[in-house]
Amino acid sequence: MIIITGASGFIGANLAGELLQQGKSLLLCDHVAPSARPTLVNHAQLLAQPFVFAKELTRVLENPPRAISALVHLGANSDTCATAGAELEYNNVTFSLELWRYCTERKIPFVHASSASTYGDGALGYDDRQDVEYHHRLKPMNPYGESKRAFDVAVLESAVLGYAPPVWIGLKFFNVYGAGELHKGLQRSVASQMLEQLPKAKILRLFRSYRDDVVDGEQKRDFVWVVDCVRALCAGLSGVAENGIYNCGHGRARSFNDLARQCFAAYQLPANIVYFDMPADIRAHYQYFTEAKMQRAAETGLLRDTTPLEIGIMRLKESLSANLEDTR
Repeated sequence: MIIITGASGFIGANLAGELLQQGKSLLLCDHVAPSARPTLVNHAQLLAQPFVFAKELTRVLENPPRAISALVHLGANSDTCATAGAELEYNNVTFSLELWRYCTERKIPFVHASSASTYGDGALGYDDRQDVEYHHRLKPMNPYGESKRAFDVAVLESAVLGYAPPVWIGLKFFNVYGAGELHKGLQRSVASQMLEQLPKAKILRLFRSYRDDVVDGEQKRDFVWVVDCVRALCAGLSGVAENGIYNCGHGRARSFNDLARQCFAAYQLPANIVYFDMPADIRAHYQYFTEAKMQRAAETGLLRDTTPLEIGIMRLKESLSANLEDTR
C-alpha cells in the first residue's frame, strides 16, 4: 500500500491516477476529502479509494490497515502567500519530519515535495547539488519557501548522519501547470487562469517590469507540465535515482509573453496583451527568472524529455474545456 498525503490536491490527484493505472494499492490522505473537489482529475477513481483525513494519519500509522510499501508526502501547506506562524511550521516542517522519522525507522521509501521557492531570487543559482551548506545559504523570499528550505536542510543533515529511509527523494517543483487545478482558485497556475479567462475576455493582462534590463512581460519562469512531475515521482518511488533532492522543472525558462501567446494560439485568437502595475507590496520580492538545472535528474533517469510548453498548453486547454463543461 502506498500512502499519498495531499491526495486531494493538484499533483496528488494526478499521481494517484497514474499509480492506480499501474495497479498499485493506495491510501489517500488530505485535510479535504476528494468528494469536496469534483474538478480533480481521476475524481471517480479517487472516490473509490480508502481515505483518511490528515489529522488522523498519525493514529492510522500506528496500526496501518495494510503493509506500507511507500509514502509520498505532497500534503504540506502549499499556499505561497501563507504568513509565518505555528500552522505553517507544523505542517511543512514538524509533521513532515514526523513522517520522515516514521519511514526511516520502518525502512519505508519516502518521496516528498520541495519547491523552487527555496532558491529565493536565484542569486545563488538553481543548482540541486547535495551540499548542505549550499541549502543553508539559500534565502527564500517568503515564509512558505523558508519552511520548505528548512525541511530540505533537516533531511539532508539527517541523511549525512546515516538516518534516512532506504529510498528517499525530494523534488523541487518549479511552476507546475496542468489538469485538475480549478480548486486552487487564485493559487492555481498562471497558465490555467489565462486559459479560463480567454474565451470571454479575449485579452490577457500581465505585470509590467520594474527592472530596466527586463521588458514588460519578459519576466521568465520554468513552466513544467504536471504529468512530467508525476513521472518524476514514480521514478523516485522505483529507486532508479540516487537518494537526494532534485529539481523538477522543464529546464528552460519561458517568458510570460510567450506563455500568453501560446494561450491565444490554443484558442486560435490574435494575441492581445496589456500590461498593468504590479502591486507595490510584492515588487521587492518578485522573481524575474527561474530555470531548473535538470542535468542530475536526467542523468539518473528521474526525469528526461520534458513536455514543451506548446504541447502542454494545448493539453491543458482541452482538459480545462472538458472539465468546465462537466461542472456546469
